[in-house]
Amino acid sequence: MRKINPKTVKTIAFHLISFYNEEKEYKIYIQQKKVSTFIFAGFIDGVLKTGLFLLGIKPVSITFPFLVVYRCVSLIAYVWLFLFKKKLNE
Repeated sequence: MRKINPKTVKTIAFHLISFYNEEKEYKIYIQQKKVSTFIFAGFIDGVLKTGLFLLGIKPVSITFPFLVVYRCVSLIAYVWLFLFKKKLNE
């Protein structure tokens, strides 16, 4: 049986980002779901392929574009949080 390295597989990871202001402390919890994102993308891909096949259209894989869009949205969120943190520190 093949062993799975726990360092390469991250199911759920929580990150705590703290923003300090003079009066308040802001905490934002960011949840990353690596494995479930791939499962969700595969599910959506399967559903769309089945639907397109039933309509007589040749199915195209959308898993990779879905993951690219997901990563772009995540990157935009991280940049926005970084700018928000910078604004609070000023």
